[in-house]
Amino acid sequence: MSGFSAEWLSLREEADTAARPSALARTLRRRLGTAGERRVLDLGSGTGANLRYLAPRLGGRQIWRLVDNAPGLLEETVPRTARWAHQRGYHFSGQAGGFHLSGPGFAVTGHTLSLNLHHEQNRLPLTGCHLVTASALLDLVSSAWLVPLLGRCGGQGAVLCFALTYDGRADWSPPLPEDAQILALFNRHQYGDKGFGPALGPTASDACAARLKHLGYRVYRRPSDWCLGPAAARLQAALAEGIWAAA
Repeated sequence: MSGFSAEWLSLREEADTAARPSALARTLRRRLGTAGERRVLDLGSGTGANLRYLAPRLGGRQIWRLVDNAPGLLEETVPRTARWAHQRGYHFSGQAGGFHLSGPGFAVTGHTLSLNLHHEQNRLPLTGCHLVTASALLDLVSSAWLVPLLGRCGGQGAVLCFALTYDGRADWSPPLPEDAQILALFNRHQYGDKGFGPALGPTASDACAARLKHLGYRVYRRPSDWCLGPAAARLQAALAEGIWAAA
């Protein structure tokens, strides 16, 4: 999987944070607890946005392994997280490959790992993981990739948190006559190979939930819609251009 720039990830991070349902973060914290160290594996971590959202909300001591196939994005994890931490008065120290982060009620030790998630799934360090998480990833992967991953997570007894999964819906204001046709073409594109085989696309959330229930998981689902107003004009423009190009 490639093609996601650091600029795009930065542009969308604020909208992602606003969209994520805080109730699920609270449920996740209750499920994991805050006693002892919690080991977290973040798949397709990009520049670390998932950690920046979850770590303060999970609380307690955490050890994160952030995995991505794009070394350039992994290299951005430390400087971006450092800036984010300093803006909030958190303590941060680190260098390429590893860092320490702490704030009120939480402390994180983080390490990055460059790994091809498609071809090297068996190398994922799942042993001992309490939480396996990903953000904006599920709709890009195939069933053939996801099913064995979920089985391995279930075998470890790991809690799972998959956020910001595209489900095929989009509404524009003001509406234009071509909106429905463009969206249909874009959604068809979403089922193409994104580096993991034929993608689950807009069916990803349903497919994942069904498989997890089959494995005996209790599944919690909430919407995470982007609601973009005039302040998000740059993100709207980038999104519109991306959808048009795919269509």
